[in-house]
Amino acid sequence: MTDQPAPTPPTPPANHAAATYARRAADNAILINLLSIELDAHAEQTDEARVDWNRTGDIGHVRNELIETLMFISGRERLDIEQYLDQTRPSEPAPAKPADSR
Repeated sequence: MTDQPAPTPPTPPANHAAATYARRAADNAILINLLSIELDAHAEQTDEARVDWNRTGDIGHVRNELIETLMFISGRERLDIEQYLDQTRPSEPAPAKPADSR
């Protein structure tokens, strides 16, 4: 029985991390586009007459996950992101006032 050294695993190319990063960044761009398509489809399937708290919860969950993703990638705090949403969100119409019941 002869002692043979264990085979050396192949060394990845020096730019392996850069190539992996580029591939994953491209994947993320595709996923963001797919998310946009799915959000549009979700909105189209949720007409105003059918809006319920299940659908509202679905879209709220997506919102929360997006905020979490932004917090992770940017290092920003949730409060900063929420304030940014408040400042950039189109203003909502004022709620209808109840009819005068005199």
